[in-house]
Amino acid sequence: EQIDLHRRKLEASGERAERRREQQLDWMNSMLHERLVARFEQDPEVARRRVDVEAAVLAGDMTPSTAVEILLAE
Repeated sequence: EQIDLHRRKLEASGERAERRREQQLDWMNSMLHERLVARFEQDPEVARRRVDVEAAVLAGDMTPSTAVEILLAE
């Protein structure tokens, strides 16, 4: 009963609809990020270059931010 009352209050104020819109936007952005990362990781040139860049980061020869910029440039 309390849950129904709370839901009705949220609906009456428009807050429930606003939360739903924000949730839809969050889902969209999450899917976009997942697909962008998947495409990035499937690129053969990026995969090849990533091995070298990761080794340079592990060796301390390259900063992570530089490594990211190099991979994104691929």
